[in-house]
Formats: sequence, C-alpha cells, structure tokens
Amino acid sequence: MEKTVEKKDRNVTVDVLRGELALLVLLGHAVQRSFPYTYESMYLFKIIYTFHMPFFILLSGYTSIYSDRFNLKNKILRLIYPTYLWTLMIYWLKDLKFTGLLPSVTFPETFKEYFKMILLRPDYVIWFLYVVFISALLVWIGKKIAGKYKLLFLAMVAVILVFFGGGVRTFGIYRIRCYFPFYILGYCMAEYKDQITSIFKKEYIKYLLVLVPAWLYLGNMWSFDTNVIIASVLAVLGMLCVYAVTEIGILKIKPAVTILKWIGRYSLEFYLLQILFLGFGIGEGIIRITITFIAAFICIIISIFISKKVIILNRFLFGK
Repeated sequence: MEKTVEKKDRNVTVDVLRGELALLVLLGHAVQRSFPYTYESMYLFKIIYTFHMPFFILLSGYTSIYSDRFNLKNKILRLIYPTYLWTLMIYWLKDLKFTGLLPSVTFPETFKEYFKMILLRPDYVIWFLYVVFISALLVWIGKKIAGKYKLLFLAMVAVILVFFGGGVRTFGIYRIRCYFPFYILGYCMAEYKDQITSIFKKEYIKYLLVLVPAWLYLGNMWSFDTNVIIASVLAVLGMLCVYAVTEIGILKIKPAVTILKWIGRYSLEFYLLQILFLGFGIGEGIIRITITFIAAFICIIISIFISKKVIILNRFLFGK
C-alpha cells in the first residue's frame, strides 16, 4: 500500500479508504434497517459485507505499527471506554424510532439482564472497537514474549483462534477469531511495506481490476454463516478490488479525496454516531435505502461538528 503523505505524516490513502469504508458501513446498515427481515438475502448487503469490516480491521493493523509503544491507558480510553459507553447508551435509546435499532438488534427485557450479558459479550453491539483493542493487545504481548519471532507467534495465535474459536461467543472470541487474522495481515503489510512495494509496483495495480467480475459474482455466496476460510477469501478479493479502484480512480478526484479524507479522519465518530440515525427511512425499496442513508449522513456530519466544538462532549462520547 503506497504511502501518500501530507502534513502531520498522515497517510492520505488510508484516510480515503477509511472514509469509503465508513460510508459503506452506513450504507450496509441503511439496507439492514430498510429491510429488517430480508436484508441477509440482498445482493448489495452481501457485497458490502464481504469485505468492509475486514478491511477496516486490516487498516487498523496497518497503522498500528507506526505507534511508538502500546499505551494501555490510551487504548482503554479510545476503544474500551466508548465500547461500553455506547453499548449502554443504546439500551436506553433503543425505543426511539429515529435510531432504527428495533427490530434489527435484539435486547433482553431488563437492563440488568443486558448489563450482565455485555460483561461477558462486550462485542454484542459495538464490536469493532473491542476487536481492535484485543488485537492490539495481542500484538503487544507477542512483541514482549516472542521478540523477533513475534510474527510467527501471532500467526500461531490466529490459527488457533480460527480452528478452535468458532463456537465461543464469550468475551468476543468468535469475532476476534474472524477478524484478528486481518489485523495481523495489515500489521505485516506495514512491517514489510518496502518489500511489498518493490514487488507490487503502482503501475501494476490496474491489473487488479480483472478481479472485480469474480468478486461481484462470488460475493453473492456470502452469508453470516459462510465458512471462515471462504469468507476470508471473499474479503481479500473485495479488498484488492476496492483498493485498486481507489488507487487508480478515486484518489485522482480531488473533491472526493477531500470529503473521504475528512470522513476517514473521524471514522471512529462516524462508526459510533451512525447507530443513532438509522430510523429516518420512508418509502419503499431503493428510495427507502437512499433516504435512510442521506438523512443519517447529514445527522452524523452535524453531530461531529458539534462534538468538535464542545470539548467536554467530545471527551465524554469518544474519549478524545
């Protein structure tokens, strides 16, 4: 992944990709809220879900290598704190129609039951941040106990999780099993960035476009119950295609780069806030999906601007 940099050493390509993925998260949820009982069979939903969260996790692993050290306090504040805060908030907001949480999310009858459940399953609703935290923690442990063999250690952990963590929902082990390999893949890509760049030069990226028809065709076989190996292959296929389109197309459109880069910088806020504004859809079919998406997008942008103006609110909601 070529590093296009700007001031403060931000990777523009990563920010743009994160912006694209944040919009796809919103679009996927717009489909889900518009068709709460049939969304799993919809082609658009399947294509988005083949790759968007694995790619998000991969980018988190890719950028993690540039951190000087693992700051546990900072990770808890930025990842675990908002995970539990927003998971608890959602229970109290679930009956508000504009959130669109019901019937897409199942909640226990009482708050006490819900609280007990999320202690054992912190990934029940806001799972992405929790998975990133555990993945970063495992990488730090790998560095400490395995030293220069850390990648071998992490690969072994990923293999154990894939083959033995399938039915374990406690403490998010099932989700970690699904996504930790992508975090490690991103970490390895950053670790060997120079070698990868020398082999996979930018002028060859356009050839990845030949994979697009295969991805669009095979993506229809995705489901939540898809075998983890098949799901991983579909995810890699989708990531390669979207990365190629971004590199040779999106990054050359300045207005798109400006917008996506901004969204990418606030992808955590975008990820959390979109949960609150998915109940505005009206109409049927694609019209309902479009209205849900646009209404939620506008509400998210306004909320981000407000939170950045009110420092206390920003710290309370996002730990920043």
